[in-house]
Amino acid sequence: RCPTDTQPAANINIEPAWAKGYIGTGVQIAIVDDGVEITHPDLAAGYVAEDSYDFNYDDPDPSPTLSENFHGTSCAGLAVARTNS
Repeated sequence: RCPTDTQPAANINIEPAWAKGYIGTGVQIAIVDDGVEITHPDLAAGYVAEDSYDFNYDDPDPSPTLSENFHGTSCAGLAVARTNS
């Protein structure tokens, strides 16, 4: 469950996986939502433009078009979380 305006934090219980050495190297994921802020500092380095698409507006840029479209960015941030970051 990703954070929202009514749910300020999420616990994805990732620390046990990190403790076992799983860090996601070589794994590519997809976030399907109403907008992902691709320039966000936590996301920009791993963003793959050629694999991205905005199904709502039929174009290759998945950036949010409305200021309230932050859910995809929140979910993406949880999905790419790193230790101490």
